[in-house]
Amino acid sequence: MTRHLTPKLLLGALALAAPSVLPATSALAAGAPMGGPPMAGTAYATSVVSPSGGMVSGFGITATFAPGAVSAPSLVILSSWPSGLDVPAPMRQSIVKTFGLQVCPGVTALAPGVKCTSASGNYPQATPGTERIDGVTVSTSGYLTTGVNFGTAVKTTTASGMKTPGKLVTFTIATGATSAYIYNPFEMTTSTAYPKLLPSTASNGMLTFQTFQPIVWALTIGTPTAS
Repeated sequence: MTRHLTPKLLLGALALAAPSVLPATSALAAGAPMGGPPMAGTAYATSVVSPSGGMVSGFGITATFAPGAVSAPSLVILSSWPSGLDVPAPMRQSIVKTFGLQVCPGVTALAPGVKCTSASGNYPQATPGTERIDGVTVSTSGYLTTGVNFGTAVKTTTASGMKTPGKLVTFTIATGATSAYIYNPFEMTTSTAYPKLLPSTASNGMLTFQTFQPIVWALTIGTPTAS
């Protein structure tokens, strides 16, 4: 896969050529992790999702929310980064897309002062910040010590018969990807930056997998290796 400027090189080129290009409120201006993509995406698709379900689409990716995935009408943000990351992909694979999922609970439009999750908010290293989405600067959370999940890791039934919902967001992806990894933008090595190969299905040019968290994923092509 042909790699263009990585986020590191791109930020360096911007700083040398025109430091004022990045607004003071930008997450890029505040500093990006040197192990991966900028803390804020470079493109966004947004949609309001209700407790009865909904979807958001962009960049060849559709995220479908099952009923109960959100507890109140929420603005869901699909974020896209450049595909050429600083940390090499797992062996025998190439990255075709890196993306994140965020949510602004209880709102139907972006507005100053709204606090959204950060795409990397479930990583312990994540800190609060800001980013510009659809031309509006919004505050983002740090490490998600409470909830803001779309269901649970697995569907289970307790001894009392109470059922937990399982993963309530399904990604359907038409990017040529054949596998999906969790991507940790704070790590510097392949094994730690791509800590888990996710269960997925590839058929007729479409890749499908499910999630219960607003985090970051890397989509790859090639022969997947176990993680």
